[in-house]
Amino acid sequence: MADYDFWTHGASVQVEYPDRITYLRRMGDGTVVRQAPGTSNWFHFPIATPTRIGSQSLKIQDVWVRLQLNDNAKMTAVHVHDGKTRIYRQDNLDIRGPDERHDFNVDDRQINNGTLVSVVVQFLDGQPDGEVKFNTVGARFDM
Repeated sequence: MADYDFWTHGASVQVEYPDRITYLRRMGDGTVVRQAPGTSNWFHFPIATPTRIGSQSLKIQDVWVRLQLNDNAKMTAVHVHDGKTRIYRQDNLDIRGPDERHDFNVDDRQINNGTLVSVVVQFLDGQPDGEVKFNTVGARFDM
């Protein structure tokens, strides 16, 4: 079986609650977001999605998120949607730190529509503005 990796650049991020953002800058190596302490936000990454190659339907195996978090921010959730249907949910995460790639096994779910990877970043209470830099988000598909 062949694997197909599809990526989207961090500059493609869509912010669910832009009014919570104190700073946003898109650049060649991603998007930097700062947000006030004690708040959180959803960040959405649409991924171009093959649903068929020839006559073969495709399944999603894994997704990954590459990001950098300062000491005042942490990633707390990852959700994956196939169109309007949520097919994967990982809550109660406590991901912190510098440039890291975090992989999530989606467990070979058939894809019928476009793929959306969404993450929640919490900006820690009582600290100066938290910061996240999104570099890339990707997904692996197979037949």
